[in-house]
Amino acid sequence: MTQLKQQKRILLAMGSWYIDRVHRGVAEYAGKNNWHLTNLFGSDPKLIQQRDCDGIIAVLAKDDSLSEAIIRQKKPTVDLSIIRQHLKMPHLTGNNIDMGHEAAHHFMDRGFRNYLWYSETNHATAQLRLSGFMSKLQNNGFDCTPLITENAFPSHMPTWNTLKQWILEAIQKQGLPCAVYAYNDTQAVNLIDACISGGVRVPDEVAVLGTDNHPLICPSAAVPLSSINHDLEELGRRAAAELARIIDGAQQEKCIIEIPHKGITVRQSTDVFAINDSHVVAALHFIYENFKRSINVQDIVNISELSRRPLEQRFREHLNLSILGKLNQLRIQQACRLLRESTLSIADIAAFSGFNSPEYLHRIFHKQMGITPRKYRIKEHMI
Repeated sequence: MTQLKQQKRILLAMGSWYIDRVHRGVAEYAGKNNWHLTNLFGSDPKLIQQRDCDGIIAVLAKDDSLSEAIIRQKKPTVDLSIIRQHLKMPHLTGNNIDMGHEAAHHFMDRGFRNYLWYSETNHATAQLRLSGFMSKLQNNGFDCTPLITENAFPSHMPTWNTLKQWILEAIQKQGLPCAVYAYNDTQAVNLIDACISGGVRVPDEVAVLGTDNHPLICPSAAVPLSSINHDLEELGRRAAAELARIIDGAQQEKCIIEIPHKGITVRQSTDVFAINDSHVVAALHFIYENFKRSINVQDIVNISELSRRPLEQRFREHLNLSILGKLNQLRIQQACRLLRESTLSIADIAAFSGFNSPEYLHRIFHKQMGITPRKYRIKEHMI
């Protein structure tokens, strides 16, 4: 009689860092692989002591008794953070520096010149997002002021009125209009609330971008929140796959695995252009709404009250790009996203990105990216 394969018993222990979308990704893998998955709600180390299991997926936080208890178990373990990245195990995280880069591009494309970073904490993940954001801005001639609550208030979390006043003073000091990239969606909404309470208009005076694109938080904010799509479900699936590999006999080695994000979902909080030129702003609105169609420069000029030459001059003055350069910039960004996230053919990607032909996509893509679309797709899928 054939012996049935023993069901693996897996513990998911995220403590106070619980994220439902990571849980969903782990659960999806568990269901397909006949795991018995138990989620440990709470941070009490007694939850895991003397608990028998085949492996653990956990968030190993700093100075945390639950994390210490998990480490003492000496079971196959995968970490959902990089706070204790010295430990000999896989550590999964988002591509945090790339998130910072994309946030900077998002704001620069909209003409902002004043920038803030906002985070309540200064842990490793936050530092990487800030590093990506700041480096991309500095490479383009801009600077960024970090607002980090735990640095400003090291001994205690301030009251709401104190925090609100601190945020408003920093924004006014930075100058308006201002663009703020926040560590996550919850903190971004706190910043929006502070702005509204202080009579600062979002997004006209302060544009706010979050991270995670939480489906309950972002659309429900007083000003619906634009956010970077952190692929938390894939992070959970990949963590489960890494744990399965270790349980099946692979060495538990120290490594950091970065899960690519999936672009930005734009909502009202950043749907603005910080450009004091109504002709350029009108043209930009038309470009953003229609770049996926086969529009050309003359179509853009036609909706403007200006002729081509003065409109081109104003684009270069405010954006340091020609009209065609801006159009191609958005089309290449769209093509990159589809190459990363879809299995569409190059011809279909060209069509869905507004290019008249795959040959034209190939030529412009290679000119801007220094690589062909096909090689870009291969490189991205190897990460």
